[in-house]
Amino acid sequence: MSKDKVRFTSSQNIDGYEYGKVANYFPTKFYLVYVLNLTLVNILIAIIIYMLSHNLIDTYGTLGILEIAIIVIFKIKLRVITEKYYNYKIKKGKIDATLDLEFYDDYFIQTSDTSPIKIEYTKLSKCIETDTCFYLVYNKDMIIILKKNECEIELIEFLRKKIPNLENRLGEKIKFKSKNN
Repeated sequence: MSKDKVRFTSSQNIDGYEYGKVANYFPTKFYLVYVLNLTLVNILIAIIIYMLSHNLIDTYGTLGILEIAIIVIFKIKLRVITEKYYNYKIKKGKIDATLDLEFYDDYFIQTSDTSPIKIEYTKLSKCIETDTCFYLVYNKDMIIILKKNECEIELIEFLRKKIPNLENRLGEKIKFKSKNN
């Protein structure tokens, strides 16, 4: 696809646990998507209740109680829900668990079963480096996870130099549920 010389390659295997950790760094992005989707379902339930009961008090009461439950549950369990949703999407074959990446001087290419995506380092809208991963945001809705233990040391140094707006979150204390054996 490119005439430039490949500097580095990396194959990344992302599981639900790794994807669930993303919710801790971008909680608003995930929270809003889940809550807005379930709010639409909640409104449909309220319409059905109103059609059956013809009582606005019952309808508004049910709508309010369900909406509060949705907000509280997703606030508390956001990472766990994100992990389960990602595992479900992998199981159904809707997304790839493995990403193959080729890194060039000015951009990188992500290949998967779908078409390859060419991403310039300067087009990344947000980038976070943690002790274990790089989280790269492209087009405001695509998050690419690079696990450091699946990267060469030279690639990690290369990314630190190439990514212009890299947030350093090394050593940050965020509690994650441990993986089940």
